[in-house]
Amino acid sequence: KHIKIAEIYFLKGSIAVLTDNHKTAIAQYTKAKDLYQSLFSNTHPSYVKSVSRLSRAYFNAKDYKQSYKLLK
Repeated sequence: KHIKIAEIYFLKGSIAVLTDNHKTAIAQYTKAKDLYQSLFSNTHPSYVKSVSRLSRAYFNAKDYKQSYKLLK
């Protein structure tokens, strides 16, 4: 059940990216990341992908410091 909710947040983030709505993308990817983190380890592909997309959203929003911090 929680996996499906995380997937929905992830998809909403992806849609926000396509419409250049970086703030919404960051919020949605953060929700997805947090749910995936509560369900899986930090090496699970879904968690890693959500962190990667979140980092990219921060980068697109020109918040380079936060983008880099996520990838450390």
